[in-house]
Amino acid sequence: MRSLVWVATIVAPAFLLTALFWPGILFNDSSARWMSALLFLEKIPPGVWKLDASFPPAMSLLMAAVYRVTASVGAFTALQALVFFATLAMLVRALLGSDRRAFIGYGLVVLLPIVWTSSVFVSSDTWTASGLNAALALLIAPWPARRSRQAMHVLGFFLATWVLFGFRHNSLTVLPVILYLLVRIFRTERARACVLGGSLLAALLLVAATPSLFGFEKVDITPVVFTWEYVGTLRVLNDPAVLAEHNLDFLGGSTALAVQKHRWTTCDTLIWDSVFKTWVVVANGPEIRRRFWRLVRAHPTAWLRQKARVALTLLGVAESPIEVQREIHTTPSFARPYGISFEHPPDSARFIVLAIINDLDESLAWALRPALDLGLVMVLLAACGRRGVFPRHAGPLLAAAVFYYGGFLIAATGNHFRYYFPSFMLLLVLAVVALQQMKEAPARAPQN
Repeated sequence: MRSLVWVATIVAPAFLLTALFWPGILFNDSSARWMSALLFLEKIPPGVWKLDASFPPAMSLLMAAVYRVTASVGAFTALQALVFFATLAMLVRALLGSDRRAFIGYGLVVLLPIVWTSSVFVSSDTWTASGLNAALALLIAPWPARRSRQAMHVLGFFLATWVLFGFRHNSLTVLPVILYLLVRIFRTERARACVLGGSLLAALLLVAATPSLFGFEKVDITPVVFTWEYVGTLRVLNDPAVLAEHNLDFLGGSTALAVQKHRWTTCDTLIWDSVFKTWVVVANGPEIRRRFWRLVRAHPTAWLRQKARVALTLLGVAESPIEVQREIHTTPSFARPYGISFEHPPDSARFIVLAIINDLDESLAWALRPALDLGLVMVLLAACGRRGVFPRHAGPLLAAAVFYYGGFLIAATGNHFRYYFPSFMLLLVLAVVALQQMKEAPARAPQN
């Protein structure tokens, strides 16, 4: 009976939200991934799109597999939502143990509107959150006694790490936490640690080999990051002589205009044909890197000030995350002819519901700042420690949240909320677990 209740609490929100927002909440990146999936299936002419790895191809391959079976864009959204709620339940149950406590904790997390829309927001970040939740849950959960369940445990860990590291490469910063948990398991369960370690290695090798195995041309998009930091450094210097000496006009756009349009929150005001054409930036990667390091050597303090300003923005100290609201009324023109459309009239139920949720999320954007969320969770955990009820496994989960989003401090293209979402989910779960531990603290006190 308990298993049926859990299945219902996972399946019901997944399919209700998918049905409400069918075929899902998409944006430019997800439309581009869908175009790659359809090209891989030869559903669109080769000259219309290019099969490359400007986005990690694993997600497009999964899209292609789902589409081949269902011939539906929305079916992938349903799978995404189902996996998201299932892995969230896995993590909560691994942390809270008893069904009653886990069910309450899961319910508290699922109640947030930002979680509803994120579950059907077709993004690699939602999948990455699922992969991270599942990988951590399987590492901290007890090892099953039955061989068949052990095999499912290993397969689940392989799939979780394939998604975690294959859908977004920034996730590599969380690898030290995964390895730490494997080492901790090795101290008491060597066979389990070795099998899971082999599963992790197989997933990483598959991720590395995927572009060449499936014919995706490798593309280096880091020049976009270098260009954003380059222009940000020029903005900090605010010196016409330096601007003239270190201009990027060879990219076909005005460097002065780029400095004028530069924002600390996103690189989108510089690329995607705003000032520079993206493909021109990518094609000139070596020259951009050469000029970038020459500028950094000449003005290291200005570059560090630029990095600090971006970090303050990413952490939410300077500004709230952008793109908290989800769009549902615009489809990229390149995707419309091939059935990738998510436009809905303003009088439709899904448009009205999303508008209400967007207003709620926007009003609560101040609570979605990484520095604030991390600080609140640390205060809650400290309070648990003082009461002697510090949650088990809270340390590795907190480290995973910090390490994951910390990767964006190394190389980021903006403080979009979706980048923070996997860490946000871990912090949210930790907050709920800490509150439940504190609630039970008085009852446990006489036993100490």
